[in-house]
Order: sequence, then C-alpha cells, then structure tokens
Amino acid sequence: MIDFTLISLLEKNPSYVGIWAVFEPNALDAMDAAYVNTAVTDASGRYITYFTDTNGRINMEALVGYDDPGVDGAYYNTSFK
Repeated sequence: MIDFTLISLLEKNPSYVGIWAVFEPNALDAMDAAYVNTAVTDASGRYITYFTDTNGRINMEALVGYDDPGVDGAYYNTSFK
C-alpha cells in the first residue's frame, strides 16, 4: 500500500524527480527482522524505499546514507520548518 501511494504521488507530479519514505526501526509493522537484506532494504530491515522517475520509467531502490548523522543523512535526520 505504501509503495502504491508513493508511486501514485510520483506519477501525478511530473516535476518530482523522486519520492521516498523511511520509518524508524519497527515503526511500520514491527517486522524489520523479517526483511533484513531483502529487496530494497538493508541490514536494518527497515522500509527505506526510494522511487525515481526516469523518462516515465519508475525505478525502485533502497535509500542509502539515511542513518549517517552527518551531511549524507541530513535529508532524513534534519527537521525543517
């Protein structure tokens, strides 16, 4: 359902380059351990999916750097007003 929602938002907003979602550990379904190192996740098992639109083709990949407390993770770790 989350994938469908994100893809729909991406398709309906042609100015978007990509769209993503990250959930805190076990916040989505408390099943992170079941998803460790599966498609579009990492050793955390968290939902970290990033969708991009390249010339009308939707691509799906795992986000990287979200857990970095420095510049690389600022997109996730920094709140903006």
